[in-house]
Amino acid sequence: MPSHEFSMKELSVTAIVTFMISGMGGMLFQSYLHRAKPIIHITSLGFEGDTIELDSPTLEASAATPWGRRLNRFEDFERLLEREKSASRIILELRTAKESADAWLNPIKTNKRSGILTRAEVLETPYIATETNIMGIRFQGLLRRRDLPDLPVPLDTVKNEPRLWPLRSHDEGWSLHIGYARIEFETDKEFSDKEIKQQELIAESFARGVLQNLVFIHDHFSEKVASEIVHLQTLQTFLRKELLAQARLSVRANISNTGGTPIILQPYFSAIAILGEDQLPFDLQVVQVSGSADLSNQLSNPEQHKRKSTGRFHVKPYLQQTRACTHKGATHRGGGVIQ
Repeated sequence: MPSHEFSMKELSVTAIVTFMISGMGGMLFQSYLHRAKPIIHITSLGFEGDTIELDSPTLEASAATPWGRRLNRFEDFERLLEREKSASRIILELRTAKESADAWLNPIKTNKRSGILTRAEVLETPYIATETNIMGIRFQGLLRRRDLPDLPVPLDTVKNEPRLWPLRSHDEGWSLHIGYARIEFETDKEFSDKEIKQQELIAESFARGVLQNLVFIHDHFSEKVASEIVHLQTLQTFLRKELLAQARLSVRANISNTGGTPIILQPYFSAIAILGEDQLPFDLQVVQVSGSADLSNQLSNPEQHKRKSTGRFHVKPYLQQTRACTHKGATHRGGGVIQ
């Protein structure tokens, strides 16, 4: 077998080349490990808007419902959004309470019952049994607006019946103590002597189980809220129309750089808004740039499939120096916020 002797020159060249290759490889590997790695976290996605001028039909629908204050011609977007949410909640509560009242009334009317209820039967009345006090709130409003007719059985006659539970009088009205709970029948400083007596009659009718008055209360409630649900649905329709016409998509995101070198970012977002059966695409870009590392810019929604020229901004290094180890749980520096 032929033999080969390596000269010192050959060994030296080989060692130098090996050292250069390994050194450059190590540098490249370290550079790869600590390359700039931008991270974008979407923290919120919603809608916002400015002051909205309401048209006459919306104002008329607002005046037609007793639930909530009457709207002004100029309203903030956020207040209208809260009013629309409130209308949805109240519609659900009224519809649920009406269904409970009707379900309780139907067998009583069918059997033509009269007289006095037992304690257990009074506890089953929707006025007391429902989780929300929507009926109590409703009758409070009717009394305040002088809109409650006289109950069929007067107070003097009701007081002839024995009480099923104690009824306590206080400065704000009456409290019916039914063992596990307390039902309030409150008065208002706007009440006249007649409205105060009507509230006392309602409280005494429950305390003594006078069926004829309790049927009247639930029947009157069911009839009134049927029209109020329609008025609220009409207002809700107008509010949604105004809100959808004025709403702008708003995105908030946190941007940070986890690498060891600065980077330039040109953010671009895409979203689909599902509105009923429509799907509307939005192109979202940073259209104004502060020029600083701490960023606070507005994202807009330009025309569909049409981009605006976007801003570019500088994000400082997250790491202040490169190392072989990872950096977990460190505080973000050089980050920015997009609104």
